[in-house]
Amino acid sequence: MIDIRDYAKKVYSQRGEDGMIEKVFSTLGIESGHAVELGAWDGKHLSNVYNLIKKGWSSTLIECDSDKFAELVENMAEFDNCVTVNKKVSLEAGETLDEILLSANTPHEFDILSLDLDGIDYWVWRSLSFRPKLVLVEYNS
Repeated sequence: MIDIRDYAKKVYSQRGEDGMIEKVFSTLGIESGHAVELGAWDGKHLSNVYNLIKKGWSSTLIECDSDKFAELVENMAEFDNCVTVNKKVSLEAGETLDEILLSANTPHEFDILSLDLDGIDYWVWRSLSFRPKLVLVEYNS
């Protein structure tokens, strides 16, 4: 049995998720794919997927804060395979994660979903019809 915590390594992530993600995908034989991050901030700060983006992964990055989103767009400008979205994610019509991912042409089956919505993460994940291989949910105790 693998204790994923043994592989914690911070590159951009907050608590070593970079190394754990690397181990999971290495074990699954996945070298490239598509990443989705909600609460993307500026795309780099405490990102669980920026390390993958730098390795050539495509991505959909969602940030609702306008100031952070402006930084996100600037930081992701060099990555042609990165879609940035400035929308609030909720359970309301027009703001669901499914609707946002559809409008961003995100693959229905993608590789990693990183959720950091500070409160409704579980409900958003539960409502999702897309199928990520790996899901990271941040919570604050």
